[in-house]
Amino acid sequence: MASVAGTYRLVVTNNFNCTDTALVTLTVSPKPNLGADTTINICTGSAVNLAAVYNTGSNTNVWYQNNVAVNDVSSINTTGIYQLITSTASGCTDTVLVTVFMNANPAVIINNPPPICAPGYTNLTDAAVTAGSSTGLTFTYWQNAAATIGYSNAATASSGTYFIKGTNRFSCFDIKSVVAVNYPLPVVNAGNNIAICERGSTIVTAVVGNITAPVTFQWEPVVAGGIENPTAAVTTVNPTATQQYIVTAVSYTHLRAHETKANLVCRLLL
Repeated sequence: MASVAGTYRLVVTNNFNCTDTALVTLTVSPKPNLGADTTINICTGSAVNLAAVYNTGSNTNVWYQNNVAVNDVSSINTTGIYQLITSTASGCTDTVLVTVFMNANPAVIINNPPPICAPGYTNLTDAAVTAGSSTGLTFTYWQNAAATIGYSNAATASSGTYFIKGTNRFSCFDIKSVVAVNYPLPVVNAGNNIAICERGSTIVTAVVGNITAPVTFQWEPVVAGGIENPTAAVTTVNPTATQQYIVTAVSYTHLRAHETKANLVCRLLL
């Protein structure tokens, strides 16, 4: 069997020593080499262009699935085994198998962290924030829903809306928003020291700032200080001797998110 390109001469002789001759030119064309079979994982809602998986140049390509020709492989979105047969102009061929797996997208569950008071921060990387999500996910943190702007302070997040992306081993993902709420401490001022005469009375006033309404107040000591209205911002006091008064301002903020109600109490004692 000849396997080297060239011109070959055939001489035929019969029993009477009569001869004839012919020339045969053998051309050896290179066989296409597609390489190894491959497996492709895609996610629900996405597709793969099989025509872009292998570089076949100007060859003629035919795709089959279950021995049935597939005319359009530009947007395959179902699990299956696909066969590619590529042929050169000289009729040389090669074939490969492409196995496509469709994988379900994971589910990211967000449990918005409870609001906190300064100087604390919200830790978005806490496992409780994504409890209930699909297992085996790698979480990343972003400033936008398109996941193009990363957020590097997820463990010490300031107030705002962020996005957590959970990706599985097939690169399938889900992304959900998460809300961090950090309230500043209230600032309360009980005013300057006051001098009054024995058995006298005076008015004390609490002024608050950096606080979210509604606000409650508590003056102390109630009995020893002779405080007439200990829960008012402005009240009359009747001390029997020199007395130090302490006022506590409390801001109650009620939040509703995802049908979960969280109560926050920030206190500053002066």
